Amino acid sequence: MTVRAGIRRSLQAPVHADSSGFALLTVLWVLVGLAALGAAVSVAGGRALHAARNRVNLTRAAWLAEGCGASVRAVIGRGFTAARDQEGRGISHWAGLDRHVALSPLIVGANLDYALVPAGRAVNVNSATPSQLRRLFGAMRLGALIADSLADAVVDWRDSDEIEGRFGAEGRWYEQRGRLTPRNGPFANVREIGRVRGLEHLDLVGFLDVEPARISLQHASRPVLYSLPGFTREVVELVAARQQRGREVGSLQEIGAAVSSASRDSIMANFVPLSQAVTTEPDAWVLTCRASSGSPPVTATVELRLALAGSRVAVVRWRSWP
Repeated sequence: MTVRAGIRRSLQAPVHADSSGFALLTVLWVLVGLAALGAAVSVAGGRALHAARNRVNLTRAAWLAEGCGASVRAVIGRGFTAARDQEGRGISHWAGLDRHVALSPLIVGANLDYALVPAGRAVNVNSATPSQLRRLFGAMRLGALIADSLADAVVDWRDSDEIEGRFGAEGRWYEQRGRLTPRNGPFANVREIGRVRGLEHLDLVGFLDVEPARISLQHASRPVLYSLPGFTREVVELVAARQQRGREVGSLQEIGAAVSSASRDSIMANFVPLSQAVTTEPDAWVLTCRASSGSPPVTATVELRLALAGSRVAVVRWRSWP
């Protein structure tokens, strides 16, 4: 009996040891799994918390941006008037809206991140003729050949066909270089202009835009003025000088009366297209407000297009994006 009991115990001992080891291993795996689950839950919770904070900060930033727009619009509403200065030589309140807003006590020191830009200070890339584009690029001192190439590339980007202009580039040219292909339609925004072959590294602010508006003679730069048909060097310098002195530029007839007969004849020969392309005051103003919230900051932007509606200023377009 003693021998049998000893044998039984010796046979059972290994089985007991294996069971204990398996149980210990199972417990360890369970602990590892729980730790991994806890870490995953912690990470997911952290991400959810971070996303929630971003949403809150973005909402706060959007409110601040809208508040900025409301403040600027309030200043415009209070101070808007079409009155001239006492001598009648100053520009109207609408034409000089950006300066009037910037000098307002409600804006000075208010720490608002805004920009108020007149529509028509630049050439509308979607409606400009090829010859106007060539004159614009030529006036930017890029050279005649480059001006022709850039003008054709712009036209090829926005036209609906795949036929390359003489110096242009259509979809295949962009595909071969791994670049975004032309829209074959109107430009959607100013960032898209920089995707056109040759325009990637040019600073086009104040020269090309997508805002539908006539050229504002009170705000257009020299290259933009040169892009207008019939505008000679004498005409451009006269308009630029009046801009710099803060004087009203005047109508085409007034400009023609102040220049030589040759420049006057050039204006009159192109009077019909010129009268359709220019204005003495902006067709609209574009107000852009930005605001940030949180750390790292989240930024929201609000853009409004403002236009005259009788004796008041109306919002005719509202855009916003984070």
